[in-house]
Amino acid sequence: MKKSIFILAVLFATTYANAQLTPDFSEQQNPVYPAAVLFSDPSIVGLPLCPFFVRYMEDEREFLNPFDYSTYKTINFSSLFSEDLKTIIPVYDIFVVDKLAFLLSTKTISSRVIDREDIKIIDENGNVILNLPSCELAHIAKYGDIWKLWVARVGNIEIYSFPGDGSMPSSSQDVSSQSAPQRPIRKIARDGQVLVETETNTYTLQGAEVK
Repeated sequence: MKKSIFILAVLFATTYANAQLTPDFSEQQNPVYPAAVLFSDPSIVGLPLCPFFVRYMEDEREFLNPFDYSTYKTINFSSLFSEDLKTIIPVYDIFVVDKLAFLLSTKTISSRVIDREDIKIIDENGNVILNLPSCELAHIAKYGDIWKLWVARVGNIEIYSFPGDGSMPSSSQDVSSQSAPQRPIRKIARDGQVLVETETNTYTLQGAEVK
């Protein structure tokens, strides 16, 4: 009887131990939030949630890969966003392919249709992708596989298509990792003929590989 009770106790302890969840990330210094919570705006219903965690610091925001919590990009908000902005919404792989970009507004959004004075979209490096001052109304939505921006400004309707599809960053590696710079393709002259030389092979102008 005692042996049976002991076996049951061991089985119970094992089952209880297997049921425990332990965090795969812990932060005690600067708080870390899901980007969708930190930059939430319920009135924009079309945009996908930004697929990063964000470490919140005084002037900087460190975007963390959601799979291994490696750093994708650290952005100094005070230097990148010099305007008096009411809305900053980060989005990955929509405005720029495989990059983080920010939709900026000088007015607070008050409805499902964006009502604002100025719209600007910049990428993670500060390059201006789109600048639309004096906007009256704007709306972003996905049509099939393509993201589009509809905007009314100064009595004119404009529609823009974005290059990205909103795909998640890769889970196999740090999304910020860059491949090694490739050797440029060049033409060379050898034995009286023109050849094309790449990083790994050499070809004739007709595409045949030169051994």
